[in-house]
Amino acid sequence: MAAYLSVVSLRRIVPLLLMLTLVAAMVFFTSLYFNGLYKTAVELVGDGRGVLIVYSADAKTPQTSIIPLSIYDKVSVIDGVEDVSPEVVAIALAGDHAVIVRGVDPSSFQRICGIRITSGLFELNNSWSAIIGRDLARLLGVNVGDRIILRSVFTNNFLEVIVRGVFESGSSLDSELIVPIYAAQWLRGLPRDAISLLRVRIDEERLSRESLLLYLRGEKEVEKKSSAEQPSIIRLLTIPRAGEYARKYAVKSPEESMKDFLERSVRMNETVIWGILIVIISGCVLLIYLVISLVFISHSRELTVLSNLGASKRGLTLSLVAFVTSLSALSTVFGFVVGGALFMVFSESKLLLLGPYIVRPSFSFDVLVMLISAMIFISAISAWFGLNRVLGDGLREG
Repeated sequence: MAAYLSVVSLRRIVPLLLMLTLVAAMVFFTSLYFNGLYKTAVELVGDGRGVLIVYSADAKTPQTSIIPLSIYDKVSVIDGVEDVSPEVVAIALAGDHAVIVRGVDPSSFQRICGIRITSGLFELNNSWSAIIGRDLARLLGVNVGDRIILRSVFTNNFLEVIVRGVFESGSSLDSELIVPIYAAQWLRGLPRDAISLLRVRIDEERLSRESLLLYLRGEKEVEKKSSAEQPSIIRLLTIPRAGEYARKYAVKSPEESMKDFLERSVRMNETVIWGILIVIISGCVLLIYLVISLVFISHSRELTVLSNLGASKRGLTLSLVAFVTSLSALSTVFGFVVGGALFMVFSESKLLLLGPYIVRPSFSFDVLVMLISAMIFISAISAWFGLNRVLGDGLREG
């Protein structure tokens, strides 16, 4: 084998290494982007962790839903409901940037989402107070004490807020602005008896999602708590005659609610993502085959010399295919490192966005191993066919 490989010119191998590295980097970067894009979209309402979302079944997404605030009282008294967070989602412009503004009851929201303040205070005690996610703060270039003027996309309403704190959650909330619920109602153009959704944490041993949904539909009775304390902000907003904003309710996990929207309205799911990746990888097959064939063609003179020296076709083929496969494995791993590093640079530079949300890498170890194996297998097959095409019948079978 060493004798066969001694005729290989390292200068002619460099283009092969560069091409394999470039292809691997492109495949991995694209895979990270599409998987990250899908995961970011799925987690726009949250990443679950035992929490359910109650919203209007007629709305496309929980964010665009409108339900009566009175449902808070109806849900919070159920035995098995641990926490309830009423929320209003609005979209506003801060300068040239679109901002997701989430109105919350501070105590309820903090108990369910558990965000961590990195600077300033968790202070939402008036309509001009706000806390901002770490990623959005970087995007807007603001910090504690700065003022932000918000112009509603839904109405002509304006709101100036003062940043009281910067937080991080490790979720899409890091790209949002959090304000008191009534401030978001003003921006959204909702009356004080309407909200977007309820975020509910339940004890699954005492209450199931199906029971909660049937109860909201009026088809089942559930056990009630002896008493449930109502937050002061809810007491302020609740009015005796609340409007009926939703006739039907949906009760789903945060991920399920967004997956349903993506599949129904955008026609995107995990199968589509994999289809895109397969198309990309398939497009690289021809490129890898052509490059490997050109490398062998450039060594046709050396292969002829080996033929005259009595080299067998089988031995030469196996040796060179093994050599190319080894180079492919090395280049693929290096290319994936390059692709991953480029993705992180682009992501941290806020060049990969889904609206105001930064697209983060999303990948599993199993998929990574599968992609590396696929790239190596493609290179090995391309080397086998490319070498046989160059050799033809010029060498003796051995």
